[in-house]
Amino acid sequence: MATHVAIRGRHSVESARRTVSVELLDYGRSRMRSHDKLLTRVCFCGVVVLGFVKMFVFSADIPWRAKYQLFSVPAWTYPGADARNIQTAARCFREGTPIFGSNPCIMAGKPVKDTYPEANVWVLNYPSVWVRGYAFFNDDSERFFMHFWNANTLLLAVGILIYCFRYSYLSLPLLLFSPITLLVIERGNIDATTFFFTFVPLLAFASSRRLQSFFIGFAAALKLFPVFGYIAFLRRRKPFIGREALIGALVAAPIVLYSVLELPKILEGTLNGFEVAYGLSSLTQAPTFDQDAHLAYLCMVGFIVLWIATLILFARNAFLTKAIDSDLGDLKDIDLTALLVSCSIFLLTFVALSNWAYRLIFLIPAFVILARSRSMLATTVRGHILAIFWVPVIPQGWIIENLLCFPLAIAASILFYRGVSLQLERSEGYGQVEATAGRVGR
Repeated sequence: MATHVAIRGRHSVESARRTVSVELLDYGRSRMRSHDKLLTRVCFCGVVVLGFVKMFVFSADIPWRAKYQLFSVPAWTYPGADARNIQTAARCFREGTPIFGSNPCIMAGKPVKDTYPEANVWVLNYPSVWVRGYAFFNDDSERFFMHFWNANTLLLAVGILIYCFRYSYLSLPLLLFSPITLLVIERGNIDATTFFFTFVPLLAFASSRRLQSFFIGFAAALKLFPVFGYIAFLRRRKPFIGREALIGALVAAPIVLYSVLELPKILEGTLNGFEVAYGLSSLTQAPTFDQDAHLAYLCMVGFIVLWIATLILFARNAFLTKAIDSDLGDLKDIDLTALLVSCSIFLLTFVALSNWAYRLIFLIPAFVILARSRSMLATTVRGHILAIFWVPVIPQGWIIENLLCFPLAIAASILFYRGVSLQLERSEGYGQVEATAGRVGR
């Protein structure tokens, strides 16, 4: 009897040892697979970024226009055309002349035209914080400007890399080498730096609503329109924004207000168009309506009616939004916040402004965050974004890009509506946490 008990005991011990060995082996294999996946992701992204940097940043041996025209980007003959007014205005600022509007100092275009006589230097259409920052270094050289251009480019590339690495690393070459992204890089437009300060802090400070909110305000001081991203911090109860987010917004408010007060001068110096652009009001610039502006406004009204009708249809039919609600519900809080910031900036700039196409880079976070979503609506939004980013490579593509933004606005607004609804539901939890934190602090 005792012998049988001893034998069973040995079998139990051996069985337990085998179970532990199998579990350890499975754990080791799982860790190896995770390590291999991480290594694959790092190597893939590294190769893509190195190729991008070699071709578009450190590429003095490649003619400026040639490398951009390869991707159908309408390039100028000199680098950073959009940022040249900052360079010129900085010189005027140091000389004590006005930096906004047309005056002899701005029209002289120095030091830009000293290097590129064919250059077009427009009046300043950026917040003056850029001019003051540039003037601080007291360097008018072309070498310094190219350092400025490189920093602007690399900040955008890093921002795109971070989002692709986190959500969809295979999307990196599709986004980094797209005509839309290359347009903002070629122009040296500061939307690139604004993109970085809008979205990277959302991930870097995922546990701090205060810092996320502050950097949305900081980005708004750089280019104003990121202020639309504050919609992502809304809550149901007064003051309709979480305490932590409100503190961050109030800290950033003075620099935002400074730029807001300059808005009339900024808009006065901003050009509009239809090709290589987007926005509801861009229809008034369409060649089709050159002779009849009333027809353009009639089309705008018709589109708005269709847009509202579609939103009402989806708002009243839970069956139509069941799949996307499931997708959004699977997102972490930080992912949902970044998605809503991305969509809100696109939708509100589409409605309120006529924008140049490079501003569509602010859709990149939405594209990668939705990579794992399987609903028809999410797939439609991603498909439209990808088409918009690459359709310029075909003839008349920069016009088609604009037209594709209209159906995208309808699809993205439905996604945005459901996302905001979910965010408001989750905000109840934030409110309880903040209230508890307040009581503990007292």
